[in-house]
Amino acid sequence: MPTVRRLRLFALVFVLAAALYAPSVSYGFVWDDISLIRENRFLHDFTTLRENLTGDFFRRSHDPASIGHWRPLPTLTYMFDWRAGHGEPHAFHVHNAILHGLAAALLAMLALELGLSAPAASGAALLFASHPVHVEAVAWISGRPDLLCGLFVIAALLLDARAAKSGGRALAIASGCATLAGLLSKEMAVIVPAAVALRALMLPGRAEEKDPSPARRAARAVLPHGVAIAVYLTARFGVLGILPRGSAAAAAGHAALFVTWWSAFLEYARVVAWPGRLGIIPRVGLETSVLALRPVLGIALFAATGAIAWRVRRVAPPASWGLACALLALAPVTGFLVAVRTAPGIAFPWAERFLFVPSIFLAIAAADLAARAARQSRALGKAVPVAAAAAIVALGARTLARESVWADQQTLFADAVAGAPEDSGAQASLGAALADAGDARDAEEHDLRALALEPANTLAHFNYGNLLRRRGDLEAAEAHYRAAIAGRPDFAQAWLNLGLVQFDRGRSDDAMASFQAADRALGGYPEAKVDIATLLRATGRAAESIPFYEEALRLDPTLSAARRGLESVREQLRSEPSSR
Repeated sequence: MPTVRRLRLFALVFVLAAALYAPSVSYGFVWDDISLIRENRFLHDFTTLRENLTGDFFRRSHDPASIGHWRPLPTLTYMFDWRAGHGEPHAFHVHNAILHGLAAALLAMLALELGLSAPAASGAALLFASHPVHVEAVAWISGRPDLLCGLFVIAALLLDARAAKSGGRALAIASGCATLAGLLSKEMAVIVPAAVALRALMLPGRAEEKDPSPARRAARAVLPHGVAIAVYLTARFGVLGILPRGSAAAAAGHAALFVTWWSAFLEYARVVAWPGRLGIIPRVGLETSVLALRPVLGIALFAATGAIAWRVRRVAPPASWGLACALLALAPVTGFLVAVRTAPGIAFPWAERFLFVPSIFLAIAAADLAARAARQSRALGKAVPVAAAAAIVALGARTLARESVWADQQTLFADAVAGAPEDSGAQASLGAALADAGDARDAEEHDLRALALEPANTLAHFNYGNLLRRRGDLEAAEAHYRAAIAGRPDFAQAWLNLGLVQFDRGRSDDAMASFQAADRALGGYPEAKVDIATLLRATGRAAESIPFYEEALRLDPTLSAARRGLESVREQLRSEPSSR
């Protein structure tokens, strides 16, 4: 295909894929975006760049929890987006839309390199771009690790395919560097060596065909990617010591996770084949028997997909390669091979965004099979393109509809509650969103539902405590803050608000202890230091408050309450001698 036509195809796919997410540019910060980005002062300050890039991905200034993930490239892009967008979410959403457009456009180039025709490559790219299962990765700012990982996986495979044709060592090295960049974005890039090895065996390039040994071809192709993985593992585990943390689901044991995985695989297949019902709450319950219906169906579907990949390996090598790689690409999210983070109360680690990388291979397989079917007869030659176009348009429409759910906290969690009304976390999160919007009555209703479903839900206790405090019921508010702390002793915000309630009830010593506990929970909490300083001033110890205001400003130079308080107490101390 001439270079000019390739560039036109690249530009067309990029524009269509990015434009599909144009509505998201006006969306706000939602869900993890709030603690990870909006309220995370670590990301707002380039003086903490080294700590951010060498620490846990979920290094947050308002939450001491860590998850054992190292993803420095998404963190770096977040820091630049915060600076470029002056703290507004629009820059983040524009960046995500561009990344998605680039991923889809590069996928078209990869399909061409693997031998697909221009129409088939366009179909693969547009199928990938329009599929609604990607909305979570693109419309949600915190989905960027999957976006970046997918982009670099495609780049690595594209460079590898070109190196296989030309024999260029520079291309092979660049392919390995892309794999390393993918790993620095998310761990799912570990699939690249397996995909490259299969490509060398099933779709050897012109330069590779000179070597009669398939094993040697595969080993040579995999070498730069093996080096990339070795560098990554050495840096993460050997130098930084960032180890994956087991999720709550891991407590069930590896056997239960293994059995549950087949049920999860069945659900992944469903949302790919029929994405009519999507949501942020996983519909995968913990399974304990391999003879249960869902695990049995999942195993059967996995085996059938593998059998199809094997059956078509000679007549449709790109499709066979795509199906095999799609199955392999799910290995990092099985839950029983490596630890995968889950939210509290979630039985198994499952998320739509986890399909961003596997769907790269599925799109190529689907397009290759459709193109080969179209060549079987004149009737199919006319019907297949029409059906493919109709499917892409329908998927695009579903994507736009699903995209609107991510507009803000209230729309996101209202959808989550509608899809899973029995989920206490979704109820509590919707209650918090409604309270932020000023709808105290509906917020209380959802908080109480969350507590009825899960009496120990710490977020629901915290939210309801906030509502009671605003209402003036300080005694009940204190009880709920204490319940939140009992379930999560390092809940800094709960300690802080407990201290405010105790202060309002005239218990200064208890309030001071709570503010200090909040400060300790985060290893330095600027707002807690301001409250300690305020309490010291209120109890006649104005001079002692100055170090706390100063420390708060050292931790967060933008904290206006600390700056105003420091100026006020200094003015107070200057005026006191003259007044006497």
